[in-house]
Amino acid sequence: MRVPNQLLLLLVLGVLELISATQVDYSQYVNPFMGSEGPTPGQGYGGGDIFVGGARPFGVVKVGIDTTAANWSLAVLNGGWTPDGNVTAVTMMHESGTGGAPKYGLIPQMPLTSVESPYLPGSPGDSNGQFYVGGEINLEDNGKAYTGYGTYVGGWNNGAPFTIYFYGEFSTAPTNARTFTGTNTDPMPRYQNLANGGIPQPTYGNTTDKATSGPMNDRIGALFSWDAQAETQISSRVGISFISTEKARSYITSEIPSWTLNDTVQSAVDEWNQNVFSKTQVSLDSTANMTNVRLLYSSLYFIHLMPSDRTGENPLWQHQGFLPDGRSGNWNGLVQGGSDADNMLADAYVKGLRGAINWTDGYAAMKTNAEVIPYNTWDATDLSASTKEGRGALGDWLELGYVSQDRNTRCISRTVEYSLNDFAVSQVAAGEEPSDQEKYLNRSAGWQHIWNPDVQSLNFSGFLAPKFSNGSFNNSGYDPRYCYGCEWLAYTYEGVPWGHHLQIVNWSDEYDVLEYSFVLPHDMETLIDFMGGADTFESRLDMMVLTKMTTLGTHTANIF
Repeated sequence: MRVPNQLLLLLVLGVLELISATQVDYSQYVNPFMGSEGPTPGQGYGGGDIFVGGARPFGVVKVGIDTTAANWSLAVLNGGWTPDGNVTAVTMMHESGTGGAPKYGLIPQMPLTSVESPYLPGSPGDSNGQFYVGGEINLEDNGKAYTGYGTYVGGWNNGAPFTIYFYGEFSTAPTNARTFTGTNTDPMPRYQNLANGGIPQPTYGNTTDKATSGPMNDRIGALFSWDAQAETQISSRVGISFISTEKARSYITSEIPSWTLNDTVQSAVDEWNQNVFSKTQVSLDSTANMTNVRLLYSSLYFIHLMPSDRTGENPLWQHQGFLPDGRSGNWNGLVQGGSDADNMLADAYVKGLRGAINWTDGYAAMKTNAEVIPYNTWDATDLSASTKEGRGALGDWLELGYVSQDRNTRCISRTVEYSLNDFAVSQVAAGEEPSDQEKYLNRSAGWQHIWNPDVQSLNFSGFLAPKFSNGSFNNSGYDPRYCYGCEWLAYTYEGVPWGHHLQIVNWSDEYDVLEYSFVLPHDMETLIDFMGGADTFESRLDMMVLTKMTTLGTHTANIF
């Protein structure tokens, strides 16, 4: 069959356009340090807690530098790197943009010119900190390779123990290799005696030994050294897995086959350009606003760092009963508001994503969130209900249609989020279980129960307000500009029904305040009506945005 010239020309032009798009190196417009500093130059506190290092889109491995912090009380460490810290290690796993106590920073390596200093930093002392509880390291092939695992517990979500397996190897065999066990860390009370003796130093093994440790934060590791005649550049490759050392080793072969660093870097750059950056193309000529270009591609970069694609590395997800919210270290939690996995599944469903997704199971999991009250985990963060998974205040939601102030915490923010969650369930029900759709659609209007038209603030009337289980509003001095704590036991979590750019006495979190009354994307028509019509709605929106009365970002309004 002969292809018409016009069609052939279109095909050629299409191919050339595709090649041209993929040849643009958009990665050059990414600022990987954007958000690493807070309002005080040179300090991370108050910044975005972002990861600085090397990663692929949604990659489990995020290789970066870990640092200490000049002041632990102002530490922001989930990303590993802080602008005012001292380097302690290069590690394989980090989070990016998350709050709470540090998580991961695991499987460390550190190049040294000597081992004269025995000091290693201890933990910051956070009650939700992550702790090492045991592990093992084995030397293989005269120290050219090593395998092992580490088991850790805790972190911001109070998770159960999880284990990371690793396999590592060097491009050049070391002259000497030996394992060690011991403390080799900050002085700790349990190591001191009546004479206030020094810190016990590590005990070294040899190339035939393996190092094993138990709990109490004892450290294990291995020291590799090369003589002066060795190559001036030594390369290291490490694979990690939540499953086994064999699987960790397989990732080296499949993902970093070359010993040449530039090959690995270029492969990652190509993936970012092809799968992420080239999907959004803007003018790059002399008319372009390069500040906006850098903001665009930097933002695209950071939103594709998280979550981590743990396909094939998540052994427990089918067996824990509830969809995750903030899952980390093979553990669900902490649930700050609603069952927000429902929202992501519904978004995928209405966009037509089917493929290998089992939507029968997916919808069943969403119904579990909507109908099953999770067991109380008795977490000290909030003793009133589960913080691990599901909807802790679901009992109120099923009985009253809203979350009440006298029975539950975060009554306003959870009512708003549960409303959106049930709308999400209704969208999937439309295709998977049509008889359920109307029920969940009706339940998604629950936010209307806590809308008090009599509350006034800044010349506007009508706001979300705390409501008791007997149906009456809390009118005792309630002011929608304040969140009364902004934490787990407050009316709203990290936000208020009406933002105000003031020094608020009751505000105790790291963010400014948000306008929860606008976080109802599924019922905007009713919201506009409740606020007094389109003109008033627009005026309220202008006041919120143009006067900078709220923080529009993570943990808050999430409007932009």
